[in-house]
Amino acid sequence: MESLAVPTLVIYAEHGKSTTEQKNRFVESGRNATRVDLTGVSPDAHLDAFDQWILASTGCIIR
Repeated sequence: MESLAVPTLVIYAEHGKSTTEQKNRFVESGRNATRVDLTGVSPDAHLDAFDQWILASTGCIIR
């Protein structure tokens, strides 16, 4: 992530495998990273919370 100069969206699922500390450390290592946490979803958020995932993705693209 440190080598990416482009804006980067990082989407985490509430019930994913990463700890809060791991999430923070990963996002902070980016130059222009935006973090979105989807609540109440499994690690397969792109499948079981598709609408939330699309809203988060679209919001980042539109900015």
